[in-house]
Amino acid sequence: MVDALIQSVSEDAVTKKNKSLTSAVDDCSAASEVIRQILFYGSLSDRISDAISVKRGLLLKIKRATEKGQKSSDLATKYHYEDLLLRINSALNI
Repeated sequence: MVDALIQSVSEDAVTKKNKSLTSAVDDCSAASEVIRQILFYGSLSDRISDAISVKRGLLLKIKRATEKGQKSSDLATKYHYEDLLLRINSALNI
């Protein structure tokens, strides 16, 4: 679950891009290229932003719990927690 959260909040995953697609097949006799633009405006964009914020909030909560648990764990678990903290910090650009 944590790996999925980390991947979903990484910079590449949350960057919204305005993409234009060109049709490879000539479906329209009047034009040889049909361009469709995908825009990220409106209520759907707001919901996407909310989801990203919630995911980041969950990662920060996991980070705080991991930092607390790191102090009272055996050596192998501490190393696991350190790795997890590094991955979370990297995903959040901290």
